[in-house]
Amino acid sequence: MATLPYDELIFKSLPEAFINYQPKDIVSGDFYAFAQRGNKILMAVADCTGHGVPGAFMSMIGTNLFNQIINEKGITQPSLILDELDLGIERALKQDESDNHDGMDIVIVCLDFEKNEFEMAGANRPLWIVRANPLNINLNAGFEIYGDCMEIIRPDKHPIGGFNLSNREKFTNRTFIFNKGDTLYLSTDGYSDQFGGPLGKKLLSKRLRDKLISVSGFSMQKQQQKLESFFDEWRGQLEQVDDVLLVGIKHQG
Repeated sequence: MATLPYDELIFKSLPEAFINYQPKDIVSGDFYAFAQRGNKILMAVADCTGHGVPGAFMSMIGTNLFNQIINEKGITQPSLILDELDLGIERALKQDESDNHDGMDIVIVCLDFEKNEFEMAGANRPLWIVRANPLNINLNAGFEIYGDCMEIIRPDKHPIGGFNLSNREKFTNRTFIFNKGDTLYLSTDGYSDQFGGPLGKKLLSKRLRDKLISVSGFSMQKQQQKLESFFDEWRGQLEQVDDVLLVGIKHQG
């Protein structure tokens, strides 16, 4: 918790938001990061290799690199942040000269409420948008429409760090309209990977997306309560299998 941003700072800039953070162990391989430069607000949700102490070690490295890239280098474009993170993880773990293949999956958004838009880049983690007005759903390439009001923005299919260092690909930056009442959801895979329900099966992303759509009309505080209850009811008496991190951000207008 000492390495995570202060929630008071986040909610001061993002009053219509929630953070559902449930580590599997005392320390976590999932982390969230926050920064603000001028009128740009950045939020990241990351899932590091492993959980517990090994995952927490990676979380500390990732958090420190994220803050350095934004606060010291002044970079706010999500794809460039991911490129810098990729290099930083390789150097921190000396992956060019060792057998270490640890890394992370992460999604970053850069919000600009003055322009009513946001930028996004992802490494193996998508971004979900529930539109307040379904007529505003984008039909451009790179989108997948889910239901009648959700857009799925697919990430680049390679992680931060890990393998293929010699053939490192640059990450893709995308810009989208962000209208009043629209809600963004950033998540690691811990929520959807949880076993439970009547047959003891995985919850899966489809059930999570359906739940997000069903609760999107409520206040962010109420959404968080409903999502936490849904997870606990699904898990039942089974053990939590992974760290859980789910963030929602609504355009407050």
